[in-house]
Amino acid sequence: MSDKLLYLEIVTPSKIIFSGNVKSVTVPGELGSFQILYNHAPIISNLTIGEVKVVKEDDNIDYYATNGGFVMVFKNRVTVISDSLIKAENIDVNSVKAELIKTEEELKSKRKTENVESLETKVNQLKNQIKVSQRVA
Repeated sequence: MSDKLLYLEIVTPSKIIFSGNVKSVTVPGELGSFQILYNHAPIISNLTIGEVKVVKEDDNIDYYATNGGFVMVFKNRVTVISDSLIKAENIDVNSVKAELIKTEEELKSKRKTENVESLETKVNQLKNQIKVSQRVA
């Protein structure tokens, strides 16, 4: 089975978050989450706010919260590129919850005519971080 591995690289603008052999990667695509296994067809896809699940070579699983990005698959090499990607155990849930409360209050105070899209996106990103952090609880 060891020859049925993918090489995964997870990259943000500031650093490489992960690189190594894995059994599978599940990413949040625009039409729903999808799993990438050995010999997956070549693809480039947008990612949405959601969870990235990595099943490593030793069967340990890592979870990451992403605010979106891209995934590219070609010849058993997978590259995930995201502006923001946080490993589940590195999420400070108390800070995220406090920021979520503050952002939701700010959103409520906006008039309907004001542009609230960025605040709604931030609320969704924070809720996603809380959800993903529970994977290690």
